[in-house]
Amino acid sequence: PDGGGLALYQLNGDATDESGNYNGTATGVTYGAGVFGQAGILQPNIKTDIATNFNLTSGQPFSLSFWIDWQSISGNKYLYIFGFNEQDNNSHYCYISQDGTIKFNNVVGNTYGTTYTTPVLLTSNTWANIVITQTGGSEAGSFKIYKDGNFIASASFGVGTPTTTNGFTLGSSSSSTYSNTVSAKVDQVRIFNKALSAGEVTTLYEDETACTKVTRTAGATQI
Repeated sequence: PDGGGLALYQLNGDATDESGNYNGTATGVTYGAGVFGQAGILQPNIKTDIATNFNLTSGQPFSLSFWIDWQSISGNKYLYIFGFNEQDNNSHYCYISQDGTIKFNNVVGNTYGTTYTTPVLLTSNTWANIVITQTGGSEAGSFKIYKDGNFIASASFGVGTPTTTNGFTLGSSSSSTYSNTVSAKVDQVRIFNKALSAGEVTTLYEDETACTKVTRTAGATQI
């Protein structure tokens, strides 16, 4: 697809991927006002997630962009995960902490990378756009974080990109308890098959904020 866009979840009342290739199955998700039309509402203490069949392959570069309106609650809460959960030997996952920081990590062959904690990026009841990019090849596992089109930090997990076989999940992990789900509205979730450059991230943010409602498909996104 043009621009490397693989999937786009607008979350306008359902978990459809606008490309038609990675449609999600929503469990416990409700929908309310978002940045662009509606947004998916994730809730703690119940199973709330959108599960898809999108997987990562070893060394694969990728980028993930999402808009989030977060509610501060105690502890570390799941936002998304590639793979079953962080105990699945191979996964990439993201938590949000009660202080508004975000934690990312990779697990490859049961080897945990170095968890990266961002500066405070989120303010409760305020929308923000977050982008994570991971490079591939010999630099797999190196990543960059952006907020609202601006570069925040770069680092390395110390392990490569995992091979996942249980898809992408927004919300609950696949564990037996679901109290660790983040409390948030999430909108305009995009997955790319490349590490977006700083310029591409800025262009994406400016393009999206210029729209009152995004109607492009993932395959038609020009970066």
